[in-house]
Amino acid sequence: MIRFFVLFLLIFISGNALTQHIYSDTTWERWYGRQYYNELPSATNQQIEHYDKGYIFHLQNDFPSAPLKPILKKTDINGYFLWERKLDSTLNKAINGIKKYDDGGIIVYGGIYHNNNEFPNPWVAKLNACMEVEWCKLFQWNRNSYVKDLAIDLEGNIVALTFGYGEYLNERINLIKLAPDGELIWKGNYATRDDYPHIWNAIPQKLLISQDNHYYIAGKAEWPTNNVPGQGSGVRSLFIKVNPDGEEEWLLPFGIYDNLFTQCRSLYQISDTMFAGLCHSYTSHNPVMVYFNENGEVLSFVDKTIMPEFSYENKLVNPILLEDNTFWGIWRYLYTSDEVTYHYGYMHFDTALNIIDYKEDDRWRDPANLKYTFNNKFVTFGSMKENNSTNNYDIYLNKRNFDFSYDTVYSNWSGDYDTLCPEGIVSGYLPYTCDMIVGIDEIPSPEEYKEAQEKIGIQVQPNPAHTQVTLILENTSKFKNLHISVFNQTGEEVYTRKLRNCTQEELLNISNWSSGIYFIVIRNESKMVGSTKLVVE
Repeated sequence: MIRFFVLFLLIFISGNALTQHIYSDTTWERWYGRQYYNELPSATNQQIEHYDKGYIFHLQNDFPSAPLKPILKKTDINGYFLWERKLDSTLNKAINGIKKYDDGGIIVYGGIYHNNNEFPNPWVAKLNACMEVEWCKLFQWNRNSYVKDLAIDLEGNIVALTFGYGEYLNERINLIKLAPDGELIWKGNYATRDDYPHIWNAIPQKLLISQDNHYYIAGKAEWPTNNVPGQGSGVRSLFIKVNPDGEEEWLLPFGIYDNLFTQCRSLYQISDTMFAGLCHSYTSHNPVMVYFNENGEVLSFVDKTIMPEFSYENKLVNPILLEDNTFWGIWRYLYTSDEVTYHYGYMHFDTALNIIDYKEDDRWRDPANLKYTFNNKFVTFGSMKENNSTNNYDIYLNKRNFDFSYDTVYSNWSGDYDTLCPEGIVSGYLPYTCDMIVGIDEIPSPEEYKEAQEKIGIQVQPNPAHTQVTLILENTSKFKNLHISVFNQTGEEVYTRKLRNCTQEELLNISNWSSGIYFIVIRNESKMVGSTKLVVE
């Protein structure tokens, strides 16, 4: 009985007397939060396992004063507190997710309220390995909009899936591509009503980068049955494929010929050519697994009417795809149709939605997410109600083994943390500004980006010139067979040669050229890919 009542071993105070870090003395369970404040994750992508095997997660604090200042916390491999960083600016902001970058830094994203707006706009920021802001991008749009999901492609570019830009009923699903240094590359709109007159209320949910570096979007939209207006409509799972240049390759409203009314929040690549979406049925109130190929063709689906027989409704929250093509995920369920509060647990299941094993665990609640660890464990990031409180929740963590049992503390772990930051990281405020607010006119479209990629940029230095000039060439790595020619005003070719592959400079001796205007042309085989003027004095 004594051990039963000694549930908490240690309470650590850090930075604020109300900040608690409570560690269980019997299981790998942790509680984080401030007493009498409501602190819980507001999305399902707000945690990472860092390069040093510690965990970074985010608290969305419901403080009584503005502006809202999100907090990043980090623990060691055992979940013990290391530091916290409060993002401090004059803007109200919300973090919807965190992604780790391969240099030890992180990408944070979500929505920011700025200029006294009543609605948020998308923002993306890069923090380095010392958790200092390298760059921050805020997209000043005239609609309620924010970043829903974000992925890093195989070239290290950052691709943000945003919702809500532009005309309210049209440009609702967007991608913004940024270079690793935060430079804007392009912004594209997808599943628009201009291109698909039948679509209605399109909403994005998930972004997946495929093994061949294409971008797959999962979401939902209303679409008519049999693709024929007037035969009824309903919510369908929606999938979109976009190439790395931002061009939409296809759109697939799933189930319009099969009487399926679903929404997919999870997306997986099963093989080189097969993709799967884990959806929820609006009719059976249970999971549906749908399959399609890289060409946007429907392969099959599994509509699992009943999972555990005692439950009325089942939802599987962002399960993790394992190497054996089975899934391990958070399970959310109701016992009867009269219940309004979900119960929680874990489930292991296969691609046909057959249950391999499950465990009920009704001690924590949503929002919740799982992270798969380096040593095949599962960390749950959820929330737990504070003692003697009806409305306040704190962050709850636990680490489980594959058989659902609690993991144990790594007492002999000798890892050092934040080694990529020479001075270490300490708790405190992180002051910064989003120093670049951009409008749509400043962001190139995929079409403009592709056109620029198909051209050679030429800078002439000096211009006008007397004896020689240097041509600074941009984007030459995209071409393999470049030739340069220079013509005078009468059309006579006065200079020509083949350029070396990937060359970035070309020196011209013009000491014997007559004064006048010359035209510089670069061709890739027979196609002109660059041109400019030179003035010789």
